[in-house]
Amino acid sequence: MKYNLSLVSFILFTQISHVLVSQTLYQKGYFDFENGNYSSAIVCFSKSINNREQISESYMMRAASFCELKKYSSALVDIDSSIILDSTQYKAYYYKGRIYLLNGFSSLSIKNLNKAISINPIDSKSFNCRATAKMISFDSIGALQDVNFAIKLDSTNSLFYLNRGFIKSNLFRYSDAIVDYNKSLQIKESQGAFADRGYAYFKLNQYDKAIKDFNESLSINAKDWEILYYRGLSNLAIGKKIEACNDFSLSSNLGGKNAIKEYKKNCGTK
Repeated sequence: MKYNLSLVSFILFTQISHVLVSQTLYQKGYFDFENGNYSSAIVCFSKSINNREQISESYMMRAASFCELKKYSSALVDIDSSIILDSTQYKAYYYKGRIYLLNGFSSLSIKNLNKAISINPIDSKSFNCRATAKMISFDSIGALQDVNFAIKLDSTNSLFYLNRGFIKSNLFRYSDAIVDYNKSLQIKESQGAFADRGYAYFKLNQYDKAIKDFNESLSINAKDWEILYYRGLSNLAIGKKIEACNDFSLSSNLGGKNAIKEYKKNCGTK
C-alpha cells in the first residue's frame, strides 16, 4: 500500500499545529529554554507573568534564562519574586544557588543549594552544583562527596563526570580526571570535556594527546584563547615552533596576556 505523502504531511502538520496552539506560554518558554533559546524564553515567560499564568514558575524560569545570558541582577530579582510567591519549590533554590555561583558568591550559593537539597534530597543537579561551589570554597573533600552522590543519583549525565574530572584536576589527580573525562565524552561530546582532558594530558606531559584534544575543542569553539595558548605550549614542547607561534599569536589577538609573553619570548616582537 502506498501512502499519499501530501496527505501524511498535512496530517502531521495539523497535529503539530494543534500541539503548539494548545501549549501555554509557560510551556513554550520552557521549550525555548531547554533548547537554548534564552531570549525567546524570556519573552514567553514575561507574557506568561503578564497573563497571570503559572506566575511563580514563570518568574523562576525567566530568572534561569537571565542567568544563562549572564544578566545576574535581573535573575536575582526574578528568583526572589518566585520564592515570595512559592517558597516550597526546590528548583527555585537550586536556580538561586546557581545564579550566586556563576556570579562568584560561593557561600550564598551553598546556602541556597542546602535549602534545595533539604526540600528534595535526591535532586542530582543540586548536589552537582553544590560540589562546584564547595570546590571554589576550598572544600575539596565535600566537593567530591557531592559530585559522587550526584553521579550515584544519575549516572547518565555527562556534565557530572565532567565536573568530577575538573575537581580531580584541581587536586592534581590528572590521571583520575582523564577517566571521568573519558566517561563524559562517551555519553556526550562537548567542547569543555575535550578542553579539560587536553589540559590533563598537558599536565602529564602527554603533548600529542593534549594537542589532539585541543584540536577537537577548537573545532567547536575556535576563539577560545586559553585553549589556543595551551596548544601553543604543547606544540612548543614537541618542537613545533611555527605552530606554537601561530597559536600564541591567535591567543593574544583574542586577549590572552600569557600568550603575548610567550610570543615575545619565543617568536619575536608582538
